[in-house]
Amino acid sequence: PLCYRSWIAHAFEAGCTTLGQWLADGPQAAPRLAVLRRVGAAVRQMHDAGVAHPDLNLGNVLVRERTAEVRLIDFDRARVTHTGRDIAAVVARMQ
Repeated sequence: PLCYRSWIAHAFEAGCTTLGQWLADGPQAAPRLAVLRRVGAAVRQMHDAGVAHPDLNLGNVLVRERTAEVRLIDFDRARVTHTGRDIAAVVARMQ
């Protein structure tokens, strides 16, 4: 479609930056690995719940700078699915 309707729910996340910016800032190897593992766990949890996020990218993952906690954001185009087909399409697009 040429346009779509979305709903936005947003909570201010003080002290957060995008994963892309966080990685560009050059974190040390150990914190970088820990954050990437947290991102992987969050994506796995999302997929296990049957949610496909077609717009998942480095700008849609927030990293809390003080605690290295991660949050996935921007679910306006996400779909709930119980097939692996949508998830496989997202993974293929990311490669």
